[in-house]
Amino acid sequence: MLQMLGETESTDNPAEAAAAIESYGLALVVFCHTLTADECRQLSDLARSRAYPPKILGLCSPKSGERAGVVDCSLSSGYGPAKLVETAAAMLKRGSQALNQ
Repeated sequence: MLQMLGETESTDNPAEAAAAIESYGLALVVFCHTLTADECRQLSDLARSRAYPPKILGLCSPKSGERAGVVDCSLSSGYGPAKLVETAAAMLKRGSQALNQ
């Protein structure tokens, strides 16, 4: 569904996610609710170390743990795909406006 917003790269595990963060100039990274707090922290640190760090959206569930300070925006995994696309689009729009200032 996020392909509607532009080119996407999907990964199946934290190692693939780290490789994608290192290999691509991503504007937005979406963390799945199944990542542990440590995995989120490690991937967030990696993403923020990039010359042009992406925005980070964290999907959360009651079991995913605290993500404050690790992600730019959190979204409950209970929301449907329309809310995910809406939130991602808003984050991308804010990011592009910051670049144009």
